[in-house]
Amino acid sequence: MKSAAAVGKLGAAIVQMKFFQSLGEKLAVETRRYSSRFDTRTARWIKTEFALVYPQVQTATTFSVECAYVFPDKSVKRVTVERRIPAGWTGSVHSQGIAGTVPWPLGRYTVSCWNNGEKMAEAPFEVFDGAAAPAPTPGGKLRFYGTKAGSAADTAHQSAFPLGGYDSLYVEASIPARVMADSSGFGCLLTDPAGISSAFALKGEVLDKDKLLVARGPVGTLDPPKLRGSYRVECRTGARGVVADRFEVNGAPEHKALDARLVTAGLFSGEEEPGDEAVSDVVFSAAKLKALWLVALFDHPTAVGAGGTSYSCRTTGPRNAVIAESGPQPLSVAAADRTIVLKQKLAPLAKQRWAAGKYSVSCTVGGAALLKLPFDLTR
Repeated sequence: MKSAAAVGKLGAAIVQMKFFQSLGEKLAVETRRYSSRFDTRTARWIKTEFALVYPQVQTATTFSVECAYVFPDKSVKRVTVERRIPAGWTGSVHSQGIAGTVPWPLGRYTVSCWNNGEKMAEAPFEVFDGAAAPAPTPGGKLRFYGTKAGSAADTAHQSAFPLGGYDSLYVEASIPARVMADSSGFGCLLTDPAGISSAFALKGEVLDKDKLLVARGPVGTLDPPKLRGSYRVECRTGARGVVADRFEVNGAPEHKALDARLVTAGLFSGEEEPGDEAVSDVVFSAAKLKALWLVALFDHPTAVGAGGTSYSCRTTGPRNAVIAESGPQPLSVAAADRTIVLKQKLAPLAKQRWAAGKYSVSCTVGGAALLKLPFDLTR
């Protein structure tokens, strides 16, 4: 990453710039898995995340950032977003991105982000075709293991892991030493059931007796996978060494008709749909709150429930009074969708208002519960 020393009058320095694949233009609840390589078969939105540090801001400050995506054919797509920093902050993380053509053209891309004509940073990423991956090296293996807090480490190789049955997942990669070249470890790529890829590295050692390069470590650097379905791991070392295999994460759906299970959800205050930088909460001020947004992400590992259906959400408050209600809303699910995103705005009904107390938001599909989130309102 190439970085400028400061950003305009803010006096900000960029300390980190990286990329992640997103399911949509605005999605406040997804798990970000970072990478510099993305599969053209599944890539939709590719976003740039950058972290800034700066002297303490005395008053709320706004500034704009333009990120330019240079494609392999040298064409350019630009996205400009205005950012706001609250008073008292000394650092912040921001993201913005583009949806490329489907599929994205293969090759190397460069992204540079600018403020007031000054380049903040520049970094590359690659779009590749996973269907054209080289054949695995004979004699190479991947083995997967799960560990759970409070129990002895699980040393038995598994190919499937139940949700709730593990805290962390590990992989052991081995490959004949003759193909390792000058490498002493593996560069690996994890692809989840939604087709989102993220990179991680494994540090290895040579076992002279077995004439193998062996490495063991966590599958990725973030939270363990939470989507049910098939995950692919590919690890490379040197110019010729490639090992690849799959493991499954399974579990019962919370909503059988959709084969859906809640991955993550959040409540956000405001009239506008929350973006990538919105922060969810469970406590809000009744005096300041005008509307709530519910954003939820569900996994959907099969084609069950594909087609048109509807959902409805309602907010209940003290004494179980109905404060807000969405009424029936369309929910479109394609057979190829491996995730379902629900976004719903909730505002008080006529003659209702927000008041201090305990509340909950609940949503149903076909009369069956889909999710329920509690929250509190203070004065």
